[in-house]
Amino acid sequence: MKNMAITKYFVDTSELINALFERTQFAKRFLLDREKHKITNDYVIDEFRRVLQVKFSIPPNDIYYFEEIINDNLEVYPTAPSNRFRKLKLRDKSDRPIVQGAIDHGCILVIDDYHTYHDAKKYVETLTTEEIYKPKK
Repeated sequence: MKNMAITKYFVDTSELINALFERTQFAKRFLLDREKHKITNDYVIDEFRRVLQVKFSIPPNDIYYFEEIINDNLEVYPTAPSNRFRKLKLRDKSDRPIVQGAIDHGCILVIDDYHTYHDAKKYVETLTTEEIYKPKK
C-alpha cells in the first residue's frame, strides 16, 4: 500500500474573511471542511482581527466568536521570525509572513489576493478555494 502524503493548506486572511462573510460559495465550505488539513499562523489571526475591527467595525465579542470558529477548524502556529521572510519578493511586503508560513509548513497557500497569489507562486503552490473544489478540466 502506498504511503499517501496528506495535502496541507495554509489559509490566508483573505479566505477567512471570504468564509466569514460568505463572499464565495467555496470559502465557507473550505473553512468547515473536516477532510482538509488547514493551518495558519498568528500573523494571519492578528490581521483577521484588525480587518474585522477597522474595516468592518465588528464588535470584540463577535470577533472572539469568529476566532473560535477558526480555532475549531484550523491549527494556528507561531509566525516565523522576520529574518526568515525578509528576502521574499512580493509586491505586498505585509504578506511575507503568510507566504513564509506556507513554505515552512509544506503547504499549499490558499489566498484570494490577486498580487500575492501570483507573486507567491515563485515560492509555493497557490490556490483559491474555488480552485480547490472546481473539477479539473
